[in-house]
Amino acid sequence: MVLVPCVLGVLALVAALVLGRSPGVTIGVALLGGAYGGSLFLGPRGLDVWAPLEATALVLAAELAHWSLELRPWVAAEPGVLARRAATVAATAAGTLAVSAAVLAAASAPVRGGVGWEAVGVTAAASALAVVVRLARRPV
Repeated sequence: MVLVPCVLGVLALVAALVLGRSPGVTIGVALLGGAYGGSLFLGPRGLDVWAPLEATALVLAAELAHWSLELRPWVAAEPGVLARRAATVAATAAGTLAVSAAVLAAASAPVRGGVGWEAVGVTAAASALAVVVRLARRPV
């Protein structure tokens, strides 16, 4: 059941890179992320300790795919631009790993619940959504 979105995601990503179409990268990464999310519901119960690495891999795949599309046609960049871009991509990946590991650690902490924790959860979910929207709207 999860294999179909995985295959479609990889095909969309490959087609986007071959044809040079940016929306295909977004569709491919979204399908791969959705397939991973679906596998969490089908697999054994409990937290997936590999989730931070999965999140980092998806962010890296999207960043590097979009970067490769930006390099078409090849134009010589100013000195240091590629190094700064590589540092930005590396920092984004490191930040993704750190934040997702912190979320996993917080999710695994034993908590009894209550209105306060529900408010924290709603705030965290809204903040995560705001980050995703901000990243989606940033110029490429």
